[in-house]
Amino acid sequence: MKISFKKTINSNEKILIIPLSSKKNAPDYIKKWLDLRIKNKEFALKNYQQIEYYSDKEDNPDYSIIIGMGDASKISSKKVRNAFSKAVKNAKKVKKQEISILLNNELAPYYRQIAEASVLANYQMDIYKTGKNKKVSDQSRFKKINFISENFTSNQKKDLEAGYLTALAVNHVRDYVNGPENIMNVNFFANEAKKLAKKYKYKLTVLEKKQLERLGMGAILGVNRGSEHGAKLLILEHRPLKKEKPIMIAGKGVTFDTGGVQVKPDMAMDWMKMDMAGGGVVLGLFHLLKELNIKKNVIGIIPLTDNAVSSTAQKPNDIVTSYSGKTIEIGHTDAEGRLILADAISYGIKKYQPQEIIDLATLTGACMVALGTEYAGLFSNNKKLIQKLLNASENTDEEIWHMPIHKNHREAMKGTISDLKNIASSKFGGASTAAAFLQAFVEKTPWAHIDIAGVAKPIKPKSFDEDGSATGFGVRLIIDFLQNN
Repeated sequence: MKISFKKTINSNEKILIIPLSSKKNAPDYIKKWLDLRIKNKEFALKNYQQIEYYSDKEDNPDYSIIIGMGDASKISSKKVRNAFSKAVKNAKKVKKQEISILLNNELAPYYRQIAEASVLANYQMDIYKTGKNKKVSDQSRFKKINFISENFTSNQKKDLEAGYLTALAVNHVRDYVNGPENIMNVNFFANEAKKLAKKYKYKLTVLEKKQLERLGMGAILGVNRGSEHGAKLLILEHRPLKKEKPIMIAGKGVTFDTGGVQVKPDMAMDWMKMDMAGGGVVLGLFHLLKELNIKKNVIGIIPLTDNAVSSTAQKPNDIVTSYSGKTIEIGHTDAEGRLILADAISYGIKKYQPQEIIDLATLTGACMVALGTEYAGLFSNNKKLIQKLLNASENTDEEIWHMPIHKNHREAMKGTISDLKNIASSKFGGASTAAAFLQAFVEKTPWAHIDIAGVAKPIKPKSFDEDGSATGFGVRLIIDFLQNN
């Protein structure tokens, strides 16, 4: 998909989206028609209603969607995203390859959100379709978006380009998470990381199974015992600054989670190709760091394995020794994401001494029980980091809710014959006890854990998401965090 910038509406525009807070900003060709619709109360400019206009005149766009944007002083990022997502999805039914969007100065503070919403809403979950099926699907997707304004400034163009690039990165993550494990396995992720490193000149380290064994990463290797694919630890480095300590972003990369020998029920199993969504976000970020010229040192770390069932698979009551040296009793083989993250976090702290750590993981069903599929759970040991992430959440409409880690949660994760256990005896507060387990490996580093189990593929998607598809949640949140702090 491409974007372009134009000064005027041309006679060859096939589809045009027109956001309006005032009739005076309407193009001449719809003014009389619009006056009549407003007079007849078929359309109002104040309530984000949308109305369609078809024209058979050669010098007019064939099809226009007019969006009522309401009082310009009350426009918000969230409203803009919703309005433009809805308009783009409506426009897709016309099955043209190109769409144009008319912009005005009232919307200038929201140009990035407009571009994001337009590209996100254009996404379709069809990368494995072929032949006629692929052709039909392609007809419902735009290949180009034209942004039209008489007086684009360089900063406005940069905002539109940033929104476009960010949404493309999110769409990459959607593809990763929507993909099945027989394709999106540990080797695929390693190859994707190699492509990114080559394209953007990132430093890449891929620790293979034998190296993990030598390093003593017993927590990752325990989860990996039943798999046909050897575990890997991927580390990407973006270092534009010489002396500043890095921010470490870790992503859970369980490419498929059967639950291990304590197998998941059928309905839960259907979702488990998405258990690497946190790792997908890390790759998505590295699609963007150079493109958006992020002036922060960022380490991306992804522990990778599937959680399979076999005669060699990890069993309940096994005890593993983590990279940190802490011993862990396996209380449940389906509490595997926290194990692989524990080794990744411990290794990252020792190797890179980060100033802050953020991990993203589809970690617990308990977080979905607590927060539904509207919010990700935020757990942290640092008030300043919590506030910075909440601010990013407000800016991006990627909603997070601060959750507690009580001293009793930490106590619940202590072992009896080992230092720790990977699951609490009580089923209550499962998202918090899982976070407490991770905190045991963080030491004193400012850290935030974001449990994205409910939002990676929600039951009720947002306006810019596709029904049944992964969302790519986390990319926009973390990019905003990096750009604004």
